[in-house]
Amino acid sequence: MRAQALIFAIFLLFIGAVISVGLMNLWEPTMLTSSLQEKNLIAFYLAQAGVERAKVEILKNVSLSGDSTDFSGLDESGDNYNFYYNFSVSISGTRRDIVGRGEVYIRNQDGTDGELIAHREVAVTVDGIVDNVDNATGLPPADGIDDDLSGSIVSGSWREI
Repeated sequence: MRAQALIFAIFLLFIGAVISVGLMNLWEPTMLTSSLQEKNLIAFYLAQAGVERAKVEILKNVSLSGDSTDFSGLDESGDNYNFYYNFSVSISGTRRDIVGRGEVYIRNQDGTDGELIAHREVAVTVDGIVDNVDNATGLPPADGIDDDLSGSIVSGSWREI
């Protein structure tokens, strides 16, 4: 009788071990997916930061166009990632088409960028960028700064690329 109980207990332990190994194999990909989703969301927010930065920059310099440099220095100490955002602007009359980009890289041990793990882009059109007068005097000539410092987003133009 004791032998049967011992065999049954060993059998139950074996079944428990098999189930545990199976659950661990399911858990790891779920955790990896969750981590990648988090980094993808961070890249999305960085892209939005690029759009907001561009909106401020075009109000201060109405002739701004082309690509910005990467804005960095966004890293948290102790993490294993490098974060960047940048933007590009194209001019069409009083409209500015803006694309903001966010990127997350795995950080190498020497601090350089490793593998790109998340990249997102957001585009928006801003209208009403006009420079006809000097903002300090309210008189011509233009000073390169938007006259009312208030360009507005064109309805329906915000989109993720």
